[in-house]
Amino acid sequence: DQHDGILDKYIGDAIMAVFGAPFTTDKDAENAVLAAWDMFDVLDTLNFKRVARGDAEIKIGLGLNTGDVVVGNIGSTRRMDYTVIGDAVNLAARLEGATKQYGARFLISGFTWENIPEHLQSGFRFVDLIRVKGKQLPVRVYEGLYRHPIVEERAMQWQSAIEHYQEQNWTAARSGFESAIRQDCSGDSVAQLYLGRISAFEKEPPAKDWDGV
Repeated sequence: DQHDGILDKYIGDAIMAVFGAPFTTDKDAENAVLAAWDMFDVLDTLNFKRVARGDAEIKIGLGLNTGDVVVGNIGSTRRMDYTVIGDAVNLAARLEGATKQYGARFLISGFTWENIPEHLQSGFRFVDLIRVKGKQLPVRVYEGLYRHPIVEERAMQWQSAIEHYQEQNWTAARSGFESAIRQDCSGDSVAQLYLGRISAFEKEPPAKDWDGV
């Protein structure tokens, strides 16, 4: 409620929230990101208490996307829900699922990243280009690391490693990702994923028309 979101539905152990319905504003993406950071703050506090009493931590993955959707009472005379449907919803669900693949807890699309203010953008880092099944154009994906800006030097090192990777300069890219792992007490699972890709590409280079996806 604090960030003008709607809890749309429960899906098993997941929840789906919507921002900008029924009326859109220029702060919908910002509100969604702020709500996400609030969720992680509450979860971190809860986990601190759980660990202190000997319980396991609770981990979640969160995916956000921004786009045009159909909103309203959707269904039939037997069962009708106020909800949203569309490709933008499907991409958000894909990003939530992708948090497991990347070992990240918070992923947003480039569409959301472009619609949030700079001070929030600076807490995210570019992760990958992905091509969703059934779509031709790739989507940029960003990982949320902090509510506050990432240290500039680390941000520049990461972007440099990504660029070397996309240019197929494997040696320089490996050095950059290894540096990211050394600087992260948790081991930086995204950097480890890239190291695995680099090892595979060194044995079997990508096609000449590879676009980094």
